[in-house]
Amino acid sequence: MDDRTRNELSANLAELRAREARVRQQLQTHAANIDQVRRELGNPYFYTGEAAGEAESEAHYTGYQSHEPAFRLWQERQEIAQQIAVIRKQLQDAGIESA
Repeated sequence: MDDRTRNELSANLAELRAREARVRQQLQTHAANIDQVRRELGNPYFYTGEAAGEAESEAHYTGYQSHEPAFRLWQERQEIAQQIAVIRKQLQDAGIESA
């Protein structure tokens, strides 16, 4: 592996790790604000047997809209993790990074 390729891989790895940290922070912020998310996007669950006027009754069920923001962040985190694994493998194969 030449210096240019190694430098590009190292730069990409650093960028991916920074993106991963941002996504992790966004997930933590989302979790900390879950009550607000559910107020804005709806009730993602219900309990059978609850009276229709109860907040957790089927009458107030809005589907999984409030799961979507976290799911998108989770998917992004998974994609970043896969890209990091590929770059680390390339660097390991070149003897630059240990396993």
